[in-house]
Order: sequence, then structure tokens, then C-alpha cells
Amino acid sequence: MLLPKCSVCSEEYHHDAVNNKQPPVLRCGHSFCAGCVRGLLDNSRHHTIECPACRRATVEADVQINYGLSDVVQQMREALAANGDTTTTANNNTTHPASGQPAPLTDRQRQEEADYLMAVRLSQEINGEVHANALSTGQGDTVAVRYLVSGGCSAAAPSECRTGTTPSVRSHEVVSEGTGRLPTVGQQVLYDITVWNDGFDTTNKAYDIPGLIHRVSPRERDGWWYEALLSMKEGEVRRIIVHTDASDQQYVQLRLICIIPECWPENEDEETQQTSVDGDDEAESDADDGDDLLEISIEYDDNNGGHDTHQTSAGTAASPQATNSSSPAIGAHRPQQTSDGFSVSPMGVRYRITREGTGRVPTLDQRVKYDFAIVEDESAQFDGGDEADELNGAVIRLSAVRDWFDEALLSMRDGEVRHIIDPHGGYVQLRLIGILDG
Repeated sequence: MLLPKCSVCSEEYHHDAVNNKQPPVLRCGHSFCAGCVRGLLDNSRHHTIECPACRRATVEADVQINYGLSDVVQQMREALAANGDTTTTANNNTTHPASGQPAPLTDRQRQEEADYLMAVRLSQEINGEVHANALSTGQGDTVAVRYLVSGGCSAAAPSECRTGTTPSVRSHEVVSEGTGRLPTVGQQVLYDITVWNDGFDTTNKAYDIPGLIHRVSPRERDGWWYEALLSMKEGEVRRIIVHTDASDQQYVQLRLICIIPECWPENEDEETQQTSVDGDDEAESDADDGDDLLEISIEYDDNNGGHDTHQTSAGTAASPQATNSSSPAIGAHRPQQTSDGFSVSPMGVRYRITREGTGRVPTLDQRVKYDFAIVEDESAQFDGGDEADELNGAVIRLSAVRDWFDEALLSMRDGEVRHIIDPHGGYVQLRLIGILDG
């Protein structure tokens, strides 16, 4: 039977304070032997450890014994003694294991095993329950733990995803543990998302969307999104590093607020109740084709992700719009096109209408439903699977004119499709599906 080892010194853990081999756990969730932790503390400044695995800092006062792992080590040692087996992994033939015996764990698997056992203890404390495989003894221990480790993030053991790499190969860290329920496929969740371009908490913020409502669907375009939401508990805050291509990456923070409808306030105001009713008929046709995003309330960063934004008054940007009582003729008030077929908006943004709309033009304070897609290359096809980002069936209230996105929606008709050159990079396709108010 293989005993867990410290990934720094490769020595086996011990449940007693023998040779400083008890397994303390750092704030990030990684465990190392007491001797190595003490060495890290002795060589640190201000009594702070930098985790050798994830580089997250832990102050000395937060270092605690990993009792979950310690208990398992004790039971495994007692099982070895009861079976008359006094050998350890140092004396085992790991190259040619006995027939029918499990293959030895790699160093990485041993670390994941230790992390998982720590997660089991956390899960027990939160849920008051014991995982079926967590504290078993005997020959099945290694097999059980290996199975759970290889399975990645799952509802059976969600806290094993506290830090590390997910099956879709995205590095992540749980910065605040959740204490609520786990969502399941098909449920709607309410969450916040913040994205930075060059590091967490920097000034170069790509976007910040609070209060996003989303249905967790197995048809999600990007696996990491689906993967993260299904492994988070209500209240959890998680940070994920997402690689956008071979050289670039984005830094994403997700906060799972709650699962809908159970968490929805019982005493909603009239406007909120109307929001969930309005557009039901219009949204119903999209319900079966993956239009999972229902409503978004967007907060723009003050400096628009580090880029200056032209200031335009609501009246200036809304000038192409008519009042609620009437709409301009199709094609009216369109800026003159340039030689390449693009027009220039009052904010200086270049765009081209690829399909005229035939409905109304929205006004301020109305809610609109739209599709949004981005490609990195102007020659790429918007419907050819080259989209770098995509939102389907999103809903937003046009409460102010803050940038080219608001400006565009306030000058489009129902059904219009527009290609826009994003001043900050990328090529956007915007389709106004309909106006939900009025």
C-alpha cells in the first residue's frame, strides 16, 4: 500500500509528530510535511509562506494540521501493521508491481491525493457528511483516491477543485469558499463575472458584468465555463486563467451568487417581476436552440478597461431614434458610407449593416434582446465557428449611452445585423432580436 508523500522532500507523511512529518495545510489547500513548512517559514519574511505549488501566500497563523490527511495516514499505517506488512513505498518495487496490485501513484497524483483528502475534510465540515471513499482502509485506498483524483472536478467532491488545473486545462484558485448548493445541468444560476487582460486586479479590465443569469447547458461553447459553474457552490468566488490563443490569456473571476429560482427574492419589486414576464413569448422560440443567457446588467469600468472613451450625451447618440410613437424610415439617418462600405458613427466607430431591420428603434430605458459575437480576424466568418466570444439571447436595459455598444443598439431596428470594428480590437457582429418593453 502506498502512503502519501510530501511533494517537496518526497518523504512519507506520519500522523504523529515523528521527524516533523505531520501534514500541515496552507491557506491555498496544499499540504506539505511539517519539516518543509517550518523550513519555508524560517526562510520567509514577515512569517509568510509562499506555497511551492501555486505561489499563494499564507501567514504562519493560518497554518493548521491537515487532520483529514493525518487520519487517513494513521488508518493506512494501522492497516499495514494489521496485515503484517512493515514495508513502505521506499522498499516497494514500483517498476514491476505485483500482479493484481494497483500501479504506484506519480508525484503529482500523490499531491492531488493530499489535496483531495484536505477537501474531504472541508466538505465534511460544511455539509456534516462523510464521503464514502474518504476514510476507507485496506488495499482499496489507493484505487479509490486515484479514481477520484483522475475524475477531476465533480459534484461528488467539489472542493477538490479548490486550486489546481481543471480537466479543460484551466488554472484556477478558489479565493472564497461557498457554503450553499451545487448547480446541476439545466438549472439557472445568478453570478458575477470580471475579466482582466493582463492580471488579476489590474487597471486593464476587459469587462465587469454583475448579476448575470445563465442556464447551465451541456452545449456550452467553452468547456471551462460549464465546468466551473457545475463545480462551484453558492457564494464561491473563483479565479481562472483562460488561454485565448497560443500566446494570450485572460484572467477571469466568477462569483456564484445563487441558483434560480430558489434564491430569487420573494418580494421582488414590480419592475423585476415584469422583467421575468416580459419577453417570455419572444424568448420561448430561442429556448430550445441554446439561447441560454437571459438577462444581463452591465457595469462599465470607469476607464473602459484602460482605454479612454469618447463622451457623448444621451441626446446626441439617440438622435437617429424616433420617439416611442413612431420610428424613422428604414435606412433613414444612416451616416454616409466610406469607400470600403463602412459607415462611421457619431462616436467615430466604423460599422457596416449586413441586414436591414424592419421593426422599431429602441429608446433609453427600454430592454432589448440581442446576439453578440466577436472574431479576431476581419476575414473570418461570423458563422463559421471562428468566434472568439459569443452571447446568444442576451438582454440589457439601455439606461445610458456609455460607449459604442450602447450607441449601436440605440440606432438599430428590430432584426438588424451589424458588423462593427471594435476600437479596442476585434470585429463584432451585433444582431438586435427585439425590444422587450413598450
